[in-house]
Amino acid sequence: MRETVLYYEPGDKARAEALKGVLVRLGVRIKNVGAGETGQTVGFLLGRKGFEGRAEPEKSGAGRTSARSGRI
Repeated sequence: MRETVLYYEPGDKARAEALKGVLVRLGVRIKNVGAGETGQTVGFLLGRKGFEGRAEPEKSGAGRTSARSGRI
């Protein structure tokens, strides 16, 4: 199984294309995540069996960033 990156568009198109180009060259799959999907579970976003989508995504984490989500 190949690695997959769940990618949420940061808004900087040039940077996004550069990052996606690197990921493709490394053989990594890219799953684009839209703003309406950010509250879903990782298993659901990756299409894994046994993971159901949430009717209304959680909003508690909206707008938060983790220490690991800085610039690449």
